[in-house]
Amino acid sequence: MKILSYNPGHDGAFAYVEEGRLVFSIEAEKSSKYRHSSLSVLDAFDALAELHAVPDVLCEGGWWPGDSPRVGEAAADYRGSDQVIVSKKRFLGKTIDFFSSSHERSHLLCAFGMSNVPKGTPCYALLWEGIIGAFYEIDAELNVSPR
Repeated sequence: MKILSYNPGHDGAFAYVEEGRLVFSIEAEKSSKYRHSSLSVLDAFDALAELHAVPDVLCEGGWWPGDSPRVGEAAADYRGSDQVIVSKKRFLGKTIDFFSSSHERSHLLCAFGMSNVPKGTPCYALLWEGIIGAFYEIDAELNVSPR
């Protein structure tokens, strides 16, 4: 599976994963040397130049509504431990899957994915990020709920 993920606004970045392996990452902050940089048109062309095929899934990170321009369908917001958007989108002449998860949920599942907790094991997590400070339960199906 080929997955192209991006966050267009604050700390903008592209990441491309193929068969579970990170192929490339383009971070606007590293390119521009300015903290919290948004993606630029040049960043988008750099990401497209690295693709060898149309991805199977396009993922957009959630953020504050109105913080960065959104193209087409709405993406997930900053808050919402259960907020996920799944749909189809046209990309480079092909219809592919589109996925967006809230910023809050993304932090939690990223921490879970990088931990040594085996998939399917329920656990609790603490998120302390931005304006969020809360405990959550992650169940065996990776459903997240505040506690």
